[in-house]
Amino acid sequence: MRPRLEIAKSHIADGHDARMFLIANQTGQLHKDGVRLCSYMPDEPIRTLSKFWVGGCWPGRLQFAMTSQPLMKALADFSPNVVHFHSFSFPGALKQLTQRFKVIVQDHGGLPPRGGWISAFFQEGLSRTKGVIAMNNLRLELWRNYFGPDAPRYLTVESPSYFLPGNREQARLETGIQGQPSFLWSGHLDENKDPVTILKGFHGMQKIESQATLYFAYQRDGLLRKLKSLSHELNLEKKIYFLGHVNHPMMEKFFRSCDFFVLGTNPDPKRPETWEVGGRSLAEALSCGAIPLVADNPSFRWMTDGGRYALLFKPGDAQSMFQTYRQWKQKNQPIEEFRREIASFSQHHRSAQKTAQDLIAFYENLN
Repeated sequence: MRPRLEIAKSHIADGHDARMFLIANQTGQLHKDGVRLCSYMPDEPIRTLSKFWVGGCWPGRLQFAMTSQPLMKALADFSPNVVHFHSFSFPGALKQLTQRFKVIVQDHGGLPPRGGWISAFFQEGLSRTKGVIAMNNLRLELWRNYFGPDAPRYLTVESPSYFLPGNREQARLETGIQGQPSFLWSGHLDENKDPVTILKGFHGMQKIESQATLYFAYQRDGLLRKLKSLSHELNLEKKIYFLGHVNHPMMEKFFRSCDFFVLGTNPDPKRPETWEVGGRSLAEALSCGAIPLVADNPSFRWMTDGGRYALLFKPGDAQSMFQTYRQWKQKNQPIEEFRREIASFSQHHRSAQKTAQDLIAFYENLN
């Protein structure tokens, strides 16, 4: 939610009235950094059913039908020019909203339904939107049959970063990151982000970077045991550090500290729909100037200006990761120089403030 809060703050700073409305498991309002956050309970029967769901979360199989009359009333009182709705997966709410407001909808992952009545229900909700936002054209293509042919499409950052570059030496004192060079991973240790390829590629780099180190910061640890076993087999135990969960504000200092940011993606070319959609950790790395050494997928390519501000390697190919790094190293570009270029690009083209400005222009051009 924090990236969307930053965008709302930028809208307000530019003289617009912006508020965040949520369907949640409780009703209430609060002000966060100058932005009003308003949450409302869903309509029945989901309100009752949610009480029997672990943690009070909405049952995933029912969320597509979710609506909220209290939220509708609050929106009517606010009378917005545009409603920016996040997620393609709530056609019930979209159908309700599009009957009264001008709505644009932004992708946050997920696949279209496979057919039948539920596909028709999705299409009824999504086809009435006035604009569609995603982070790559592949996502728009996957969902193309659900939107009106005249609805404009727009590419933007799903989760723009509010991190900033800073004093690297001070950051390293606080994080303890060492290595020449140092590589940092940030993300879930699961197959979709393919950390196994990253570890194997790092092993190949030892041929030319004997002082290099690799740090893993993560929350979900599904592949942790496999990675530790592999690091032992490859004799990398003194070069690889498993940090575990790092508090989000502290990640800014880790991104400042490292030389390179590394991340994989699902290597199955037959299932590109499972590739990374949002790239939040990549956005944060870019904003701090960390050099991305990441798998080449549509989102990562777009985020890095077609790969101009990254080293892109073939998904699932550790040898490609090593070769991509070696080819860049042979150019003899100083790390600090490339880091400054990356941070400048991010600030001017991928930051929360720039994203907010571009969205306003998109809103103003809607029919």
